[in-house]
Amino acid sequence: MNDSSQKKIMDSFIKLMERESENDEEKQWLMQKSSHDTITDMIKGMTTLMLHVLDGIGRFEPVNGITISRQLNIPKGSVSKITRRLMAKKLIRAEFLPNNKKEVLYHTTMLGQELFNLHQELHKEMEKNFGQFLQKYSESELLVISAFLQDLAGTTFVTLEK
Repeated sequence: MNDSSQKKIMDSFIKLMERESENDEEKQWLMQKSSHDTITDMIKGMTTLMLHVLDGIGRFEPVNGITISRQLNIPKGSVSKITRRLMAKKLIRAEFLPNNKKEVLYHTTMLGQELFNLHQELHKEMEKNFGQFLQKYSESELLVISAFLQDLAGTTFVTLEK
């Protein structure tokens, strides 16, 4: 591979990471499609991770924090912090089991269910558009792209001292 190709790939990768970290498009879409002013205001103050935890609760409810952590591949401490924030926004509620005070099951509230449904619509829209985007590539190109992305996802480019 020549230096020009490598630089183009690296520049595109950095641009993709920056775009993903901002992630304003998804929040803007949710706010535009929301028919509820309260939800629109909530979305402004939510992180992408909060939306994904709400989505996990909506998909698996009633669900405990450990399952959310495993399903979304995020630390249990992060789940605990985010669920507290979602409860403060009245998007989810916690159910403590009578025979086990440590076990907490999470459920969406009516407001949380509305945002969960809207988030599901967003994902359907993204999947549809992503499928259309991929149609411009041949099957063999898609196999190369897939292998590249799998390798990329499993690689770090930073060497940490031990």
